[in-house]
Amino acid sequence: MYFSLVIFMFVVEFLFATLAFVFRENLGSTLREELTEGIRVHYNTTESNSLEAIWTHIHKEFHCCGVTNYEDWYQIDAWPGKRNVPSSCCMPEYANNTDCGFEGNQDMWYKKGCAEQVQMWFVERLHIVGIVGLVVAFIQVRYLSIMECILLFQLFGLISSMLLFCTVRHKRTSHTYKSYDPTT
Repeated sequence: MYFSLVIFMFVVEFLFATLAFVFRENLGSTLREELTEGIRVHYNTTESNSLEAIWTHIHKEFHCCGVTNYEDWYQIDAWPGKRNVPSSCCMPEYANNTDCGFEGNQDMWYKKGCAEQVQMWFVERLHIVGIVGLVVAFIQVRYLSIMECILLFQLFGLISSMLLFCTVRHKRTSHTYKSYDPTT
């Protein structure tokens, strides 16, 4: 069972890595489309929500605004007909300016979009993901021969316990069970 589980996990990891590599371009464009749709429809400034907190963190951490650029914020449902951006799009030197996020102050906003910045952050750390994946795969394959021995012992234990269970159950439900008298 354990051997099969290890092999299954290895195959699943390999498949996900292969699919992510093959469809990496589609993943990027789909991610941009979904993020743009998410801020357009679900971003709401009238009530506190996690989406607002996430975008605030991303803007400040990556010094970016919107998905492709700050114009992504022009079409959202929270500000119909306005060309505003969240205050988190303001560059640090203008962060205390209360008019920063409003139309006409584009010079105070980050110019780059967050999709590009976040993608670069992942690419810079991709070698770490690759190394961790290789180490996990190596450990799984390295200890496979030891695990085969353990598997045999576990398999023997499973079969023995199943036989014992079936025997005990049969003896309890069977009316033909006779106890042996040790004195005869």
